[in-house]
Amino acid sequence: MKEIKILIAEDYIDNFLLLKAQLKGLPYNLTHCLDGKKALEKIESEQFDLYLIDIQMPVLDGYDFIRIIRENNNKTPAIAQTAHAFESDHEKCIRVGYDDYISKPIKKSVLIEKINLLVKAY
Repeated sequence: MKEIKILIAEDYIDNFLLLKAQLKGLPYNLTHCLDGKKALEKIESEQFDLYLIDIQMPVLDGYDFIRIIRENNNKTPAIAQTAHAFESDHEKCIRVGYDDYISKPIKKSVLIEKINLLVKAY
C-alpha cells in the first residue's frame, strides 16, 4: 500500500502527539505545523495527499487556511478538526471548503475511515 502523506496543522502539541499515536503503524507519513500560516508555507514546497487542520489556531486559523488554498485551486482533500461538535460547525466547515469534519476528542476508527475514504476518492 502506498504511503499517505498527511499535513497536520494543530497548535497544541499534545493533540498532535495523540493523533500521531493513534495513527502509528499505519501507512501514513505525518508532517506537523503549529498554525495555518506555517501549513501554507509547507504546502508551497511539499505535496500532501490530505490535510488535517485544526479550526482554532493562532496566526492563521483553519477557516482562513482552507479559504486561501481553495482560492489557489488546491483540491487536496482536507478534514477540519475542532472541539465544537454542533451541526452548524460541521456545515460551516463544508461550506468554506473542507471535504469532511471530525470533532474532538477524535476517535481513531472514525479518523482512519475518513482519511482512507477521502484519499481513495481523490
